[in-house]
Amino acid sequence: MATWYVWTMDDVGAGGSDMVEAMRRACAFLQSRGVRMTLFVVPKPSGQPMSEEWVDALREAHEAGHDLQLHGLTHEDCFEFGPRTGRQRISCLLSSRSSNVGARN
Repeated sequence: MATWYVWTMDDVGAGGSDMVEAMRRACAFLQSRGVRMTLFVVPKPSGQPMSEEWVDALREAHEAGHDLQLHGLTHEDCFEFGPRTGRQRISCLLSSRSSNVGARN
């Protein structure tokens, strides 16, 4: 019987460089073991767009096979929109910086 583990990281997009580095380290650790995680992204923490540093780190994580899911646009209301709209917003966030990157379906 297989053993399953779930690793998630919530509120991605909030915090400074130390939080970006923590996310990158978690991704690298899991990748070294062949494991992927789900990152719950907040594109506009505190109502402000996330930093370029966060966008770059999320693009790297996505390209490495980690899953990006929406955790509310501003985190004020996690039920702001349904799952399809959420994926579209993440895709828009990433594709605004690179036309060939988007959230998984």
